[in-house]
Amino acid sequence: MPTANYYRDDDFEIVRKTISTKASGWKHEREWRWVLVGKAGVARLGPNVVTSVSFGLRTPDRVQKQVFAWIRGSGRPIEVRRAILDPKSYAIRLVPA
Repeated sequence: MPTANYYRDDDFEIVRKTISTKASGWKHEREWRWVLVGKAGVARLGPNVVTSVSFGLRTPDRVQKQVFAWIRGSGRPIEVRRAILDPKSYAIRLVPA
């Protein structure tokens, strides 16, 4: 896993290493992160790029509704999960949305 070196790396490398890296304990998720350098806003992805969506504990309802509308419009089978807090263990679990 790349480690940012705040003395040797320039600002771009520090940001790249920080936002493009996950802890190895999460590698089972097989997540991809896309960062567009020098651009802001919405990125257009090909129709087969997104295979699943996971909502965090605090994802606003309006965002979830927007994503569900996009999924319906895509006509593709996209798995959707949402995070819940287990009241007994305080662990975060993903369940079907």
